[in-house]
Amino acid sequence: MFLGRHTMHCWLGDDVLHPQPRCDVFHLQHGVRLGACFVYNSIYLVIEKYFKQKLPVATGITALGASIGVLYNAPLLQVLLDSFEWRNALRIMAASFTLVCLLSLTFIPNVEETTITVVDLNLETNNRDDEVKSGICFYCSVWTFPVYTFVTISLMFGSFGMYIPYINLVKYCEDLGITAQEASRLFIFIGLASSIARLISGRVCNDPRVNPVFVYQSSLLLAGVSAFLLPFATKYWALVVFSIAYGLSDGIFITLRVLILLSCVDNTRVTASFCIQNTLYALLAATGGPIAGKLFMTTFMNC
Repeated sequence: MFLGRHTMHCWLGDDVLHPQPRCDVFHLQHGVRLGACFVYNSIYLVIEKYFKQKLPVATGITALGASIGVLYNAPLLQVLLDSFEWRNALRIMAASFTLVCLLSLTFIPNVEETTITVVDLNLETNNRDDEVKSGICFYCSVWTFPVYTFVTISLMFGSFGMYIPYINLVKYCEDLGITAQEASRLFIFIGLASSIARLISGRVCNDPRVNPVFVYQSSLLLAGVSAFLLPFATKYWALVVFSIAYGLSDGIFITLRVLILLSCVDNTRVTASFCIQNTLYALLAATGGPIAGKLFMTTFMNC
């Protein structure tokens, strides 16, 4: 019911009831998507309650669904825009959230609580026998887990720059003389590579001999190297290679981020740790693009 209520919030917020003629109001309305936020947070917390032995695989499959959605969403939305104009297209897209409402009815709220033992991080997790604190002290206590603190700090830096290449990829291709249509096809390679990486990384980390933290670190290294070499890619085939490499890093990054956050604290703090990190992740991801654009304007436009 929780997912269903907030899915309806998504549906009603998608310009269904009150189409906005002003761009600023439109951007505000679609930027503050509390319903989508609640759905995203809840779905992974539900997965954590249902799976014990195969949590990494379940996380990878769940993350795969979002990646597949990105693949078909852009061409489908373009068809809807051409056929029904943007207001009706948004209404149709919003109606698809009804399916999420129906699927959420299959969740059992009283599923048996289990302790996550599949992921061995080989680091101290500060398990305590004392009573769980409440209020602000309870939320602050998640920072006493070394793995959580390390992963959250690294995620803040990673999320800041992770999506900047996506924002500027088409414009970069146009500067090289590549058409926007050809540039848009690069996102297909990114999406396919990301989908494969999400599924494979979840399967690989299901092996107790594999440390998810190291795999997560490899994704950040791959993303950094790919972004560093992007300015040297001046041919279309080189951009395809970049897209595949960056898509692989994105898939591993998304899957392992969720998996580590669900398994590096005790069961009583899973919800708090996951939601706190997602808040910081969203804030840094939202500020990365504008700050990069501002740096570009002040650095190159004044030359």
